[in-house]
Amino acid sequence: MKRCLYCNHSHADSAAECERCGMALPESEASSVNRKQRWFVLFWLALVVFCFVMFFALPR
Repeated sequence: MKRCLYCNHSHADSAAECERCGMALPESEASSVNRKQRWFVLFWLALVVFCFVMFFALPR
């Protein structure tokens, strides 16, 4: 269930606007979790690539 950030009224997940105040409802929480997971995976992937490049690029 979505909650309006302005009037705190709960709505169904399919609703796009609040029935009470007419303001747009926030995105579902699942999309924000996916966004956080994507940044987490991207960070670790970049770190691994950086370490791999530095292992071969630094003089021995």
